[in-house]
Amino acid sequence: MEDVLDEWNTASLMLQKDEADQNSFFPLKGKVCRPFNPCFSLGQVVQHRGSALKIKDISERLSEIDEEKNKYGFAYREDTQSRREETTSYTELSKLHGRDKDRKDLVSSLLCGSSDRGPGESDAKTIFVLGMGGVGKTALAQLVFSDGEVMEHFDRRIWVCVSEVFDGNRVAKEIIVSLESLDHVSARDLDSVSLQILVEKICKSIQRKKVLLVLDDVWTDTSRSWESLNEAFKHAAPESRILVTTRKETVVGTMKSFCVFNLKQLNKEDCWKILSQEAFVGRTEEQCKSLEDMGRKIAEKCRGLPLAAKALGSMLRFRETIEEWGDILNSEVWNLGLGEVFAALLLSYYDLPSAEKQCFLYCSIFPKDFEIKKDDLIHQWMSQGYLSSSENMEIIGVGYFQCLVARSFFQDLEKQEDGSITCKIHDIVVDFARHLMGKELEFKELHTADNLTVQLSPEETRHLSVTLAANTRFPISILGAAKLHSLNIFKVDDEEEEETAQYLSNLLIQAKHLRLLNFHGGTGNIGRFPKEIGKLMHLRLIDLSDSKLKRLPEAMCKLCNLQSLYLRRCYYLEKLPDKMEKLISLRYLDTTECCMTCYPKGIGRLTSLRELKGIVLRCDRNDNEEFCLGDLENLDDLRVLMLIVVGDEIDANEASRANLHSKAHLNDLEVGTWEDGVDSVREHAVINALNPAPRTNARFVRKRIQLLNKIRAHFQAVRARVRQR
Repeated sequence: MEDVLDEWNTASLMLQKDEADQNSFFPLKGKVCRPFNPCFSLGQVVQHRGSALKIKDISERLSEIDEEKNKYGFAYREDTQSRREETTSYTELSKLHGRDKDRKDLVSSLLCGSSDRGPGESDAKTIFVLGMGGVGKTALAQLVFSDGEVMEHFDRRIWVCVSEVFDGNRVAKEIIVSLESLDHVSARDLDSVSLQILVEKICKSIQRKKVLLVLDDVWTDTSRSWESLNEAFKHAAPESRILVTTRKETVVGTMKSFCVFNLKQLNKEDCWKILSQEAFVGRTEEQCKSLEDMGRKIAEKCRGLPLAAKALGSMLRFRETIEEWGDILNSEVWNLGLGEVFAALLLSYYDLPSAEKQCFLYCSIFPKDFEIKKDDLIHQWMSQGYLSSSENMEIIGVGYFQCLVARSFFQDLEKQEDGSITCKIHDIVVDFARHLMGKELEFKELHTADNLTVQLSPEETRHLSVTLAANTRFPISILGAAKLHSLNIFKVDDEEEEETAQYLSNLLIQAKHLRLLNFHGGTGNIGRFPKEIGKLMHLRLIDLSDSKLKRLPEAMCKLCNLQSLYLRRCYYLEKLPDKMEKLISLRYLDTTECCMTCYPKGIGRLTSLRELKGIVLRCDRNDNEEFCLGDLENLDDLRVLMLIVVGDEIDANEASRANLHSKAHLNDLEVGTWEDGVDSVREHAVINALNPAPRTNARFVRKRIQLLNKIRAHFQAVRARVRQR
């Protein structure tokens, strides 16, 4: 039904765009196009007839389902919206109960003196925290990592989340980034460096220093993966320690261990403390007393697992009466044989409204331990149609996100320097979501030796996520992609440009219902993107950040449904398509850290834009070819504007025409320049000339000059490596 309705709405939107092109006038907000307009072409009539036939077929199938509903006596249940807290904390971790002795013992082991080194042993003794999923291994390690005595004892502390695949290069790179406090651009220079050179850099950085290295969530139990890094830590001071958290006993045997902490389940009282800490938020003392007996019985169901206790407590927070708590205690879910954690999560999941269920399940597309950006996640929900199609989709998405946070489905929430929020999802929660998704999600991990043909269930698979190991190229063929709604490729390494372009072209021809195309980590060496992307009329989000693309095809401008276009750190990108004004649904355009100096004027006609980041525009005149300051005049829905101005001075007429003062929704304005010698007078003049409203958070950034120098240095280094090859 979603696909057919989307086809119908897209056809109407295309008609609206065609009429606007013919009249040389922008489409009015809220304009409705009648299905059979006199200016319809024969092709449009045929297309609408095809949609009508599909709708008729679906209606017949729904009638059959309705008859079965009546036959078996199924009842309709209203979907109620859960009560939400007005505010959500993103920084504080829940108090860790029942682990005081474990914490003290672990800290003592980390701080004790080094014993004599045995043959082949590293000076950095390895300490394991071993336990089942959801028992609190990572939480204990975090508590110890930030302990005052530990911080004072060690010269350097390093945290690396390893997850299921132990990639020696990635782990070594993260260690160096932490040791040398590298920024994003500098860290990218390590991508092409061999493991041997990375290990040598680690050796020099930790020479005779007391180092604590935490390797969180290790699964790989082959010693070969660890040998190089273990060798490097022989150069550290004897008091150095390596702390490993794992749920697999076989991992312990791969490293020379100093001691192993078997983390056991909590007792009933500690489980109750965690559950009540979540469940009793906002309740009076009298209410808490009336619910305590029932709550303690529910806590026993958690079998000592803090993750289950936290999830159940978060759900009970929204249950008001003792009868509702009794329903949870007596639920048949506990008898399904899913295990205590899954059973607790299933109860929390059933308690969600249907729209939030969709949003939660979508999160199963991400690899374990993947850092998710809140705003990007909300935009992905938008692309899948999970949020209302009103003007306030973003507000609705924030509400859904806060609800999932309140239910403890997300963890490790952090506020970044740029103000953005990131989070992660616990491994057990990811497994749970994938279990519920069934065949709707295919999650593939490809390695060099794998068959690079991916086979999908053509009638059931809606989401495909592919994780590529080092030196693994893009899949040669993805079969059964006709019904895909999202495609996520994680960590694409360098491949042959023409070869990858051809494979991608074949995929885009098949996946005609694709709504999201996301390349996490770039598109490798592919210099041009296939023009077949212009046929994906349902596409709403494209993320090509960190890619080596030089040009985007003009065919991309046919995507009238496109809402989000991310081109962050595309250093090679030379220009955007000329007819950008045809992307009439575009709400987010991000070209942060690109090196383009000229943008098409059509951007000024994209009246649906909410965020415009990294844009370069002329401020000294109105140019007929280049995007200029005055071209912002019609972008009245902007919330965030991050621009770089070029030119000798601010033209007063252009600044006035931009009309930033009257943009009622503009909350965040960042103005930068690439010119040297910027003083405080110029900074003051720029902001004053633009004259944003007093409520707008306006700032002038000098770091843009430094950023450009870093980008140029990066280019020079890349070109030097290419010449050497």
